[in-house]
Amino acid sequence: MATLQENNELIARFMGWPFEGKYTTTNPSRFDKWLTPHYVYWATVNRFQFHTSWDWLIPVIVRCVEIKYNTRGVGEWQYGLGNRYNDIYIPLNNFDLLGAHEKVVQFIKWYNSQPKN
Repeated sequence: MATLQENNELIARFMGWPFEGKYTTTNPSRFDKWLTPHYVYWATVNRFQFHTSWDWLIPVIVRCVEIKYNTRGVGEWQYGLGNRYNDIYIPLNNFDLLGAHEKVVQFIKWYNSQPKN
């Protein structure tokens, strides 16, 4: 089972945030770092707040909605997308932040496992 930090890193990759690995020419520090829209500087994954802040999680949910409505799939792929997308709304409607975080992570894992055209 993935940790919160691993899940938050998965979300950051899904959102396309710029990443710099540790000990590189552009990042000589000992930490991997991400450029987030929530900070005006680079942040490490332990500062991510997808699981504690709606301000962080809602843009991810919006991206999931965009994928649902901008995807023209058929058959099982579209059925699977709809189910995972709909699963996000149960905790969202109940104001369950951790539940919504979990469903978003499940959506991303499923989406990443699908073949891309």
